[in-house]
Amino acid sequence: MESNPDSSYSILKKIDTIFLESDQEKARYGLLMSIALNKNHIDTPSLHIIQPAIDYYLENGTPDEKLRTLYYTADLYFKGERLDSALNFLLTVNDIAAECMDSLTLARSLALQGTIYREHYDFRGSAEKFLPAADIYHSLNRLDSEFDCLENALSGYVLEGTQREAHTILERIKALEGADSAAVYANEVRYASRFNKKLMDSLLMHPVNPGIPNVKYGLVMANAYRLAGNYEYASQKLAETESLGVEYDTLHYHSVLIPTLANEGKYREAYELSSRFNDEWGAHNISKIIQTSQAVEEKHGILREARMKDRIKNQIIWLCAVAIVTLLLAAGMSVLATRNYKNQKRLAKNREKELELENRNLQLERDKKALEAENLSARVKSLEEESENLRSLLDTGHDELPDEVKRAIRTHMEMLNSLLASYISDNGQYEKSYETWVKEITANSQVFMNDTRLAFKASHPAFIKYLEDCGLTVDEINYVCLYAMGLKGKEVGRYMRLRSHVNLSSVVRQKLGLESHDTNIGIYIRKLLQKEMA
Repeated sequence: MESNPDSSYSILKKIDTIFLESDQEKARYGLLMSIALNKNHIDTPSLHIIQPAIDYYLENGTPDEKLRTLYYTADLYFKGERLDSALNFLLTVNDIAAECMDSLTLARSLALQGTIYREHYDFRGSAEKFLPAADIYHSLNRLDSEFDCLENALSGYVLEGTQREAHTILERIKALEGADSAAVYANEVRYASRFNKKLMDSLLMHPVNPGIPNVKYGLVMANAYRLAGNYEYASQKLAETESLGVEYDTLHYHSVLIPTLANEGKYREAYELSSRFNDEWGAHNISKIIQTSQAVEEKHGILREARMKDRIKNQIIWLCAVAIVTLLLAAGMSVLATRNYKNQKRLAKNREKELELENRNLQLERDKKALEAENLSARVKSLEEESENLRSLLDTGHDELPDEVKRAIRTHMEMLNSLLASYISDNGQYEKSYETWVKEITANSQVFMNDTRLAFKASHPAFIKYLEDCGLTVDEINYVCLYAMGLKGKEVGRYMRLRSHVNLSSVVRQKLGLESHDTNIGIYIRKLLQKEMA
C-alpha cells in the first residue's frame, strides 16, 4: 500500500464485494479501499466506502485499526471542508495514541490536526502538533515529511511571535542533512522578517533561488522585500507567484500586494482591493471561530455521553448489591458526586480560559484593523482627488451615463466622503458610517454582483460584449465578474453561498470554449480582461 498504491487499488477493484459476508470482512475491505483511494489521490464525495470500518472498528477494532479508521475518516471530512467533524475524529486519535504501533499514520494524524489548527488561526496549537509529527518522521527516516512539519511549526511560531521556539526550530531545519538549500534559505528569511531585520537585509543581499519556482518561496520573498522597502522586487515575486497558476494563500498575497500598489502610486487600486477583502476576510475569521467552538462543544458532548453510560452501568451494579453493601454504596455515591463536581468545575474553568483566549484574539484582530486604518491616513490627498474625479465624471457625462452607473458612482462618492471626514475630523462617527456603507454594499450578494457587472460594462464594454457574444446569461456574467475582480474559486463559492459551483463553472467554461484540462478559469478571465483593456 505504501510503495505501490496503484497496484493495491487494482487488486481491491477486482474483489467482488457481494461475497463479503461478515461485518469484519466488510470493514477490512472498506478501510483498505479508503486508504488506496487516498494514496492514489482519488476523491470520494461521501463516507459510504469507509462507513463499514467506522461501524465495526471503532467498537471492536485494535488500536491501530481504530487509528487508521479515524485518520482516513478525518481526512475525508477535511477535504470536504468540514473541519469541525475532522477535528472531532482527530481528538479521538489523541486518546488512543499511546496504544498504537502504526507510527506513520499517527504522524499523519498529528500533521492533519496541526493543519486544522492553523486554519482556525491557532498558530501555537498548530506548531505543537507539527513538532511531534516531525519527530516521528525523523525516526522513520522520512526527510521530506520531517522538513514539511518543521517548516509548518516554524511558520506557526513566527506568526505567533514566539522567537525562542522559532529560533530552535530554524536551527533544527538548518541541521537537516540533504535538505534543499533554497527551502532552508526561505525559512531563514521567514524567521528574520519577523524577528531580525538586520539578518533579513543580509540574507536578501545573497539570495538562493530554487531550481523550480514555487508559491511558498515566492510569497516569503515578496513579503521580505516589502519589509525591506524594495517594492520593485516585491512586485516581481508577486507576479512570479501568480504566473504559476496554482492555489496560494490569498490573505498573504494581498497583505503584500496592497502596500506595494500604494508605493507605486496606485492608490485607487490599493484602496479598492483593501475594501473588497476587508469584510470578506472578517466574515471568514468569524466562521473559523464558530467552527472551533462547534468542535469543542461536540467533543464535550461525546465526553458527557460516555460519562452517562458509565453512570448507568455503575447504578445497575449497585442496585444488585444494595442489600449487602448499603454503607459502601453510600460512600461510593458520595465519592462519585465529589468527582463529578470537580470535573464540572475544571471544565468550567477551562471554558473560561478558552473564552478569554478567543476575546484576546478578537482584540488583536481589532487592533490590527485599527493600525491599517491609521496607515491609510497618508493617502487622504489621493482619496480627495479620487472623489473629485468621480464628481467630475458625474458632471461631464451626466446625460450619457445610465442611471445604474450614476447610482454606483454616487455610492462610491458617499463612501469616500465618509472616509475622508473620519480622517480630517478624527470623528469615529464618520468612520462608522463608512463601515456601514461597506457592509451594506456587500451584504446583498445579488445586488452587489449586478452593480459590479454594470460597472465593468461602463469601464470595459468590450469585455462584457465578448461575454454576451459567447452566449453567457446575466447571472453567468455576474459569476465571471467575481473572477475578474481577483477572487479565487473557493472565495467565489463562499461569497455566493454555494457549497459547490462546479456545475455553473462547467457551463461557463463550455460557453467560453475551455476544455476540462485547460487553464484555471480565474486566470483565463483576468487575462481576457487585460486583453480587452489593451
